[in-house]
Amino acid sequence: MSDSTVENALGHRQLGSTAARLALPAISVVLCTRNRADSLARCLTSWEKVQTTEAWELVVINNGSVDHTSALLQDLVARAKLPLIIGSEIRPGLSQARNAGLRYARGSIVCFTDDDCYPDVALIDAWLQVFRDPNIDYAGGRIELFDLSDAEVTIKTDPESRIIPPRSFVKPGFLHGASLAFRRKVIEQVGQFNPLLGAGARFKSGEDCDYVQRASELGFVGLYTPRPVVWHHHGRKINDVPLLMRGYDVGRGAFYAGILSRRPGILKQVIVADFKQSASLFRYLRSLVRRGRDRFPLRWWDMARGAFQFATLSAFRAVRR
Repeated sequence: MSDSTVENALGHRQLGSTAARLALPAISVVLCTRNRADSLARCLTSWEKVQTTEAWELVVINNGSVDHTSALLQDLVARAKLPLIIGSEIRPGLSQARNAGLRYARGSIVCFTDDDCYPDVALIDAWLQVFRDPNIDYAGGRIELFDLSDAEVTIKTDPESRIIPPRSFVKPGFLHGASLAFRRKVIEQVGQFNPLLGAGARFKSGEDCDYVQRASELGFVGLYTPRPVVWHHHGRKINDVPLLMRGYDVGRGAFYAGILSRRPGILKQVIVADFKQSASLFRYLRSLVRRGRDRFPLRWWDMARGAFQFATLSAFRAVRR
C-alpha cells in the first residue's frame, strides 16, 4: 500500500458516510521510526500481542529511513495482524514525524510511543479507561525499564497518579514522549510539535515537554497515571548517560526559552524545578560512574547555550516572516 493510497483512504473516511464515521477508531497510537528496522520489528511484534475489544489503529511514520524499514512495514501490512496505517515524512526529526502522525491519526484519543518500547497487553484498554474521566484532557503513562542492565534513564516508574492543574508549569521529565496521550480537542488547539525540538532536530530533545506545556498554558488538565504501561528497551548503558544528558540539557534550555517568551513570570518555578532535578541526577551519576572516568556535564552551561540559540533562531525567523 503506497503512502498516497493511505492518505486518500483517510480522506475518504474523514469525509465519508455515516458508516465510515462509525468505523473510526476510538484510539490512535502514533509510532515514529528512522533507520531502526531491527528495533522496530521487535516493537511491532509486541504490539501484535495487545488485547482489546475496542477499535484502534497503529500509525507508523517512516521518517525517511534508508535501511529495510519500508520492506518490514509492507510485510506487516501483508500479514494483516495489526490495524496498521503507514505514513511517511522525509524531513528528518521526531517532531516532523509526529506532526505527520497527527495528520494520519483518526482516533478521538491520540497516543504517542517510541520504536524501542513494548506495550503492556492491556495498554489500549488502560488508556481508554484513563480518558473515561471527562476532566482529563491529556496524560502520561508509566515507563518501565525492559533490560535491567540498561541505565535507569528515560523511564517513569512513579506508582501514584498526579493531576496537572491547568496553566501550571510542567517540569521536563514529569511526562515522557514514550507514553503520552491527548484528546483530539487538545491537539486541535495546541497544533503541531515544534520542529526545532526533538531527536534529529536542531535541539535534540524537548518536543514532548514543550507540547505538554503548551497544552497546560491553554487551560487543559493533565495527569500522570501508572496504569498504562510500556517497557523501554533503550539499550543505553551508564557510560552513555553523560552524553545523552548533554543533549537533553540543550533541548531543555530551548524549552525554557520558549516558555519564558510566553510566560516571563514563570522564571522562579523553572529555576527551582531544574535545581532539584539537576541535584538528583548528579547524585545518581556519582553513584554509578567511577570517579575520574567521566566528567559530569556542565548542565547549566548546556541549558544556557540551548536557550540562547533557540531564542536567537526564533527571533531571526520572526523577523524573516
